[in-house]
Amino acid sequence: MPTMQTTGELLGSGRSADVYAIDDEWVLRRSRRGDGAASRAALMKYLAGHGYPVPEVDPAHSACADPETDLVMRRLSGPTMAQAMLDGAMTAEEGGAALGRLLRQLHSVPAPAGLAATAHGGPTARILHLDLHPENVLLTADGPMVIDRTNAEVGQPAPDWAMSALVLAQVALGFPPEVSVGVRRGPTAMLAVAGSDAADVVGRLPQARARRADDPGMSAGRIARLDEAVALARSAAGSPSCRSAVTPHHPRKETSDRIDEDRRAASGRLRPAAYTAQPQCGQAFHEACIGSLHEPQLRRRS
Repeated sequence: MPTMQTTGELLGSGRSADVYAIDDEWVLRRSRRGDGAASRAALMKYLAGHGYPVPEVDPAHSACADPETDLVMRRLSGPTMAQAMLDGAMTAEEGGAALGRLLRQLHSVPAPAGLAATAHGGPTARILHLDLHPENVLLTADGPMVIDRTNAEVGQPAPDWAMSALVLAQVALGFPPEVSVGVRRGPTAMLAVAGSDAADVVGRLPQARARRADDPGMSAGRIARLDEAVALARSAAGSPSCRSAVTPHHPRKETSDRIDEDRRAASGRLRPAAYTAQPQCGQAFHEACIGSLHEPQLRRRS
């Protein structure tokens, strides 16, 4: 691949891509291995067209030198959901419920016809994120924005719920015992939003475990505790709040209203959190997600 000119300040580097500033409004994500940036941009535009909160993309921007490697996105401002939780602006329970609403909203979007025809489930197939966790959600002034769609696939929703539940369980296991009790409410709160999809989550946890174990970003220590995380996620899926969840599958208005509440909670209702005073907790949170974190979370300068 020929060497390409960068357009501005290097804002961050992940395992597979570097992100550069273009100006105060746009950033360039440049993959080092060519991972279908054009198809990713098309998916993001499709989701945005259905009202799903993803960053605006501009495939025709002059900074895009190669459609296989370059993706220009709107520069966002706001903390990650993980940071908001660590700062005490959002509890683990609130964060888990907000992730659940984002998954419900995502699964309300039908897969593009061409993909749905070949996917498991056919016309009922949905777009799956397969990487939705608190490090991949930015809390902006316009509400939560879902980022990093590297693992997106098409299929039935249960694997998506299982993967996010497993990541949240790994997060909880990384906290000290005196703190983890509150953090363990996250997976339960998320799955309580799943409605009828929660019934299929337990059966999908082995698949999610295998996927996490194969992630090259997972440390040996994290892999060694995967069975413990699976047990925690299974317990969350079997909790009374999940078994009794019968929320009607009409998430558009409900999700929009609740996302507004999430935004207000993150921006204007700070509260003390037991884990904010624990320096190791931020690292634990990051390490639990790092196996599926592909690039830094980038914001517009304030």
